[in-house]
Amino acid sequence: SKIIPCLVVQTPFDSSVKGLLLSILLRVDEILGTTYHEKSMKSHATVDMLVGTVSNVCIRHVALLVCDEVQNLANNKNGKALVGVLTQLINNSGISIAFVGTPSSTPFFEQALHLARRTVGLHYGPLEYNEYFIDLCETLWSYQYVKSKAELTEGIIIWLYEHCGGLVSVLISLIHDA
Repeated sequence: SKIIPCLVVQTPFDSSVKGLLLSILLRVDEILGTTYHEKSMKSHATVDMLVGTVSNVCIRHVALLVCDEVQNLANNKNGKALVGVLTQLINNSGISIAFVGTPSSTPFFEQALHLARRTVGLHYGPLEYNEYFIDLCETLWSYQYVKSKAELTEGIIIWLYEHCGGLVSVLISLIHDA
C-alpha cells in the first residue's frame, strides 16, 4: 500500500463538511492516482458515507492529515460540525490531524473541553530584534542567487526588521522578492 506521510488540505472557507471530505479524497487521488473522489461523486455519497470512505482511505494511505486555514472554522457557524466530523475521523481511523491557522482560531479550540484536549498550542509570533533575528537574516541572505551579490549590512537588517515586523514569512518574502 502506498503511504502519504503528510497530506495537506485547506479547510473550506464555508466550513463545509462534505467539501473537506471530498477535498481529502481529491488530494489522495492526485498523489496516488486513485479514483476515490470520482467514485464518491458518482455515488452521490452522503456525509456519513464520506466519513466512512475517508476513514478507510486514511487508514490505508495517510500518516498525518494537516488541515490548513482552520481559522475558517472559528469564523463560521458550521465550524463545530466540521470539528465533530474530524474528531470522528480521528476516532475511526486513528490517524493524527494537525490544525494550522492564525491566532484567531485559538479561542475556538479552547471553548470546548473535547477540542482543548486535542490541541497542542504551538504559537509562532513576531521575532524580537536581537541576535537570533540577525542570524536568521544572515542565513537567508546567504542563499542569494543573483548576478551581483550584495553584502548584508546593519542598515539592511534594520530595514528588513522595520518592514517585516519580526514576522518570518514576511522576512522571507522580502528577501526573496528583492
